[in-house]
Amino acid sequence: MTHQVTIWMAGDLATAHRVCRDHCYTEGVCFTITPSKFIYTAGEEDGFAIGLVNYPRFPCEPDVLWLRAETLAAKLLPACNQRTCLLVGTNETRWLVVEPPGVA
Repeated sequence: MTHQVTIWMAGDLATAHRVCRDHCYTEGVCFTITPSKFIYTAGEEDGFAIGLVNYPRFPCEPDVLWLRAETLAAKLLPACNQRTCLLVGTNETRWLVVEPPGVA
C-alpha cells in the first residue's frame, strides 16, 4: 500500500525550499514542493504544499513517514514565521499548533 503525507503551510516558498534542502542533508528523504494560495474568510496568504511519499529509494513505514513530516514541519514553522500547519495523510489529518511565547 502506498502511503503519503502532505504538509500544508502558509509562508515564503524560498524559505521552504531552503529548509527542505538543509533537511535532506541530515536524512535520506525526498520531498515535493508546490506553491499554493490559501483563501479563507477575510483574507488570503501564499504558501506551499510539501509532499512526502514512501519513496522506494528511502522506504519507510507509515509511522516513520508521519514522524518525518512532523520533524520537517517543526523546522518549517519558525523558519516561515507560522504558528500552524496541516499534515494530511491518506486516512488522517493532524493540525500542528505552536503556541506564542507566554501562552500557558
